[in-house]
Amino acid sequence: MKSRIQKFGSILIFLPLMILVGSDAALVLVNQVPIMVEFGITNNFTLIGAIVAVSLIAHALCMPIFGYLADKYPRKWILISGAGTWVLAEIAVYFSSNIYYFMVFRIIASGAAASQTPVTMSLLSDIFSSEKRGNSFAWWGLASTVGSLGGGLIGTAFNPIFDDPVYNAFESLAEKINYIELNYPMSEIVKWRIPFLIMAGGGLFFAFLIFLVKEPKRGSTEKELEKVLANEKVDYTKSYRIKLGDLKYIYTRKSNFWLIINWVDTVTSGIVTSFLITWITIEVGLSFEVDSLAIAIPYLAILVVFMLFGQFFFSKRGDTMVQRGDRSGRVKMAILCGVANIPVLLLGFLFYPNFGKTTFFRGALNLSGSPWLFYVILIGMAIVLGAGFAFVFGIAPNWYASMLDVNLPEHRGTMIATAAFLDAIGRAIGSWFGGFMIDFFIDRGSPLPISDTIVFSTLTFGIISALLWLPIYKYSKRDFDDIAQILEKRAEDLKKQQA
Repeated sequence: MKSRIQKFGSILIFLPLMILVGSDAALVLVNQVPIMVEFGITNNFTLIGAIVAVSLIAHALCMPIFGYLADKYPRKWILISGAGTWVLAEIAVYFSSNIYYFMVFRIIASGAAASQTPVTMSLLSDIFSSEKRGNSFAWWGLASTVGSLGGGLIGTAFNPIFDDPVYNAFESLAEKINYIELNYPMSEIVKWRIPFLIMAGGGLFFAFLIFLVKEPKRGSTEKELEKVLANEKVDYTKSYRIKLGDLKYIYTRKSNFWLIINWVDTVTSGIVTSFLITWITIEVGLSFEVDSLAIAIPYLAILVVFMLFGQFFFSKRGDTMVQRGDRSGRVKMAILCGVANIPVLLLGFLFYPNFGKTTFFRGALNLSGSPWLFYVILIGMAIVLGAGFAFVFGIAPNWYASMLDVNLPEHRGTMIATAAFLDAIGRAIGSWFGGFMIDFFIDRGSPLPISDTIVFSTLTFGIISALLWLPIYKYSKRDFDDIAQILEKRAEDLKKQQA
């Protein structure tokens, strides 16, 4: 009972910190316009775009570094130092006197935030046993999602223009900026700074609490090592710690190669996140006014429920298969989710709804005379899309858990960081490719270029990703067995050391 309390006590500290740091990018994205107005760069969209891009690049580049450090040194101190640097950078952002100081501190904050993913995942691998590891990453995925959404909500809460009906009535961005400059005092504009201070305060609190948490012993939840490491005098890290020479071994393992090369499924998510607001407001015809949101709430609620269901249900199913002796159970579940989401998502997106016109299928089905039927079909569409998203959200926990299972305990932070780095590259490619495809469809006269881009990317990148799961399945069982044999041998060696 005591170990169970300690386990979940640690999670309640690690994951809130992950939520706070996960809000980092969202605070900027929802407040770009007030930031540009205050710093006098309303005629320089290239600069604000460059700040966002360079911050994301810094985050991606720092992740493998923190992953390697997490495998080499005590993870608790890596987590604290990364969070502490992030807190200081967020405070500095609050006090930034010009756009260039803002840019420098944003880059530092993004780089420091990169410490949280590889370190937290490595810690979770030693809190939960291999047989329950998939479910732990479902909680990690939830924390990441809540962080992004929470950051966006807190950022908009202090954005004085977000719910201004006059501002929202303007169609061009230039008109909106001109309206703000003429009608809002600087005392209102500068409120975009407050969320950075709030997040920094929360981060400081949880970083301090980590001092009170005892770091789990590396490798202590592995079935082959748990008995020998139950002895407090036996320390796995004294005998086995990552070295630079291990990187070749890590990256040449067949399962590792195919697991990290399957980052292509993040291209579509990069497209969706980059153009989501534009798609909702322009092509779906949903505004942020109260009446329109009231219509959309049931639709959005269905999607969220399915996402949460998929994240936990499929991770639990993968864990159950492993507990029954099928080492490749989580790989099989990830393949199922990776393949099944494609036709379901395609069917959902092909509804092409428009709230403003109450139509479906590119306007072919006009229900303006029967709004109740429109809402019935809309709910049906939400269920179809939700089922697709349930499969999508079931992939990540099984994928991350499988990646840990085919690597030695001292290599896991590095591997997770590498995978997360390539995921970030995939999302960045998605942002660029999405813009290219939208222009492509516009040039060919498509009335719904964003919707067409989402459908096209779901089909093409979804099929590529599904095919890449085949070699993962082929090589994973061999690597699972290989890791188990190595850990069994190490358990014997550690027993001899304590004799």
